[in-house]
Amino acid sequence: MDESYVDGVVGHSDAGLINDPSFVITKKSVAERNEKGGEENIATGWHAIEFLLWGQDLSETGPGARPWTDYTTAPNADRRRQYLTVVTELLIDDLTYLTRAWRPGSKLNYRTRFEDGGQESLRKIFVDLGSLSRGELAGERLEVALNSQDQEDEHSCFSDNTHRDAVLNAAGIENVWLGRYKRADGTLLQGHSPRDLVAAKDAALAERTSHQIAQSVAAAQAIQAPFDREIVGAKDAPGRLRIQATVNSLIQQSKDLVAAAHALGITKLTLVQP
Repeated sequence: MDESYVDGVVGHSDAGLINDPSFVITKKSVAERNEKGGEENIATGWHAIEFLLWGQDLSETGPGARPWTDYTTAPNADRRRQYLTVVTELLIDDLTYLTRAWRPGSKLNYRTRFEDGGQESLRKIFVDLGSLSRGELAGERLEVALNSQDQEDEHSCFSDNTHRDAVLNAAGIENVWLGRYKRADGTLLQGHSPRDLVAAKDAALAERTSHQIAQSVAAAQAIQAPFDREIVGAKDAPGRLRIQATVNSLIQQSKDLVAAAHALGITKLTLVQP
């Protein structure tokens, strides 16, 4: 995200949509500006909210430290408050849309079409598990920052929450693979899983894949905060080794997921590459 697209940054305090009085801040206008002119021109979504809450991360020991006065007495404080309200409402709208799309009992929503999709829906599960494993988490969210050693390439670079992002992404993959999810109240939601289907065809492969996915979660849990200090140093720096171990595990699990899909007769896999 080019944060100067939204608000002022060090050296350019008057940058961004917030500091442009000709730009009328509404849900429609902000949504229309998202990625306008380039994919780095992010105007909406969580990372825009993250930047507005924390500000630029200029510290080596912690997250950004946006002063609360940015919303009270600073120039364009009223527009900043309005922008934060609008992008938060847009995120709630998106989450509400997803909730409705997966709501049980509807005859027209995505859930119904997915449940009726048979082998094609199962293929989508494996494509998404593999894509998140390799192209997104191992690639875009870990390898890119590891290779550049640039804090700007950190996934959650304003709040310094990247180490938790990696853990929860890896755990999300495991949840889907095992068909289980622990709710906020501690109760367990569990049902039939992709692993069960694979185990019926090749028990050893299912067990190997489960073990590899668990290894990825454990490797991600070993990454220490702040992430932007883990990525710097020589190749054998402890932080870099921790991240590389996570990447290596995710790469192997993506290969295991491809093999698992093949065991179910799914061969048309288009996994996102980094």
